[in-house]
Amino acid sequence: MDNIWTIQVLTPDYLLEGIISTSLLNTEVPWTSPSIFEAYYHPFGFDNTIPLVTLTFTQVQSASNLTVTPNPASNWVINGDRAIAFIPKGGASNSHLLQRNTYQSLVAAYMVIGSFLIQGNVWSPEKPEAGLSFLKKCSRFVIQDVIIDQQLPGTNFPRLEVPYAVLCTFHLQCAALHPA
Repeated sequence: MDNIWTIQVLTPDYLLEGIISTSLLNTEVPWTSPSIFEAYYHPFGFDNTIPLVTLTFTQVQSASNLTVTPNPASNWVINGDRAIAFIPKGGASNSHLLQRNTYQSLVAAYMVIGSFLIQGNVWSPEKPEAGLSFLKKCSRFVIQDVIIDQQLPGTNFPRLEVPYAVLCTFHLQCAALHPA
């Protein structure tokens, strides 16, 4: 029997919450959907192995100035390479994220990804004194104690505070170390 996880996917304009099946879970194949809860760092550059993520029983909320059409579809396919964040919603998905994390260093940081100001403690593959230099060679990274604020004026998107997220760097505009 398949395990299912409830997750959230934050895109530049929407927050989608739905169910993903772990029947595709294969830790040897990076583009299977649950691998969205893993960082990807490569010394030679970016990874583009998560093209589509399928959510079922999906609820859609505007994260920008756009509206949500009444009665949207229940099943959504999301272009995972263009997401802002993948957010596990507790239980097995959090455990999977922590088990697959091989990084040891935590770096407190702020970043602007799309129109979102995101802060938290980033898991780094490098020593803490390297700061955020690893970001130039990764497409996804794990962050904990996450606070996500929408910076667009006129939105009703509430602050998100979650224990963990995997952030995607496609829309990364800037990042800074959090002052001590």
